[in-house]
Amino acid sequence: AVDKESRTLKTAVQTATKRATALVQMSKIRAIFTKHDKDRDGHLNKKEVTAFAKAEYKFNVPADVLSTIFSVIAPEGTKGIAQADFEALQVAVGVARERAKDKGRKSLREAREKEIADRKEALQKGIAEVVDALKEAEQAVNEAGKAVRQLPFEAKGLKAVEMVARADEVEAEVKAAKEKLDDAAKRVNELGEGDEVPEELSKWFDAEKRKHQAAAKALEASSTRSMQMVDKAKADATRKDAIEVKALGSK
Repeated sequence: AVDKESRTLKTAVQTATKRATALVQMSKIRAIFTKHDKDRDGHLNKKEVTAFAKAEYKFNVPADVLSTIFSVIAPEGTKGIAQADFEALQVAVGVARERAKDKGRKSLREAREKEIADRKEALQKGIAEVVDALKEAEQAVNEAGKAVRQLPFEAKGLKAVEMVARADEVEAEVKAAKEKLDDAAKRVNELGEGDEVPEELSKWFDAEKRKHQAAAKALEASSTRSMQMVDKAKADATRKDAIEVKALGSK
């Protein structure tokens, strides 16, 4: 019996608490409604609703949204939004505010996406110019390398003086290719300098730059090998010249 009375009392207390909370909430709603019902006609007109939204929600209700709210909550022929419909108004204003925020966020996101796309296009243009320079340098380095590799075979049918002259020609070709390569490599290393690369593009841009730096480095290694082969060819020509001079002296 005691347990039953205890449960009954507990239920009564909970019910009373809920009722009191509801009354407090209703009292707050009435107070807010009354605060914004400036003409005291028991209804909120469009001007009053606009002021209410601005004061309570920090939201300027667009005219079209305001018209929609009134068409739903305060049909034509009524004086405005009654107190009984005030909670519905609060929900409608809250929803409208969130939709406006979503629209604003969407506009900001789209603007940022366009900014990133335009920036990437500009960076891609700079990268394309560097790639063209690298391709030109690669062709020059490869052609010079081919000429260098032919030197030992050409030397077999040449006298020492002719060997030196041919080695000088190839050396000039190697140096000219190296100059093109140095210019291209410099342009690769300068990619992005003086330009602000957006954080969204930094990973992509850094990967592109490293890729082309690696390509330039590989060409530099090839150019170095070509120069070393030219030096060897000139050293061979010098030795051949000494042998030819000695042969002439022995006659």
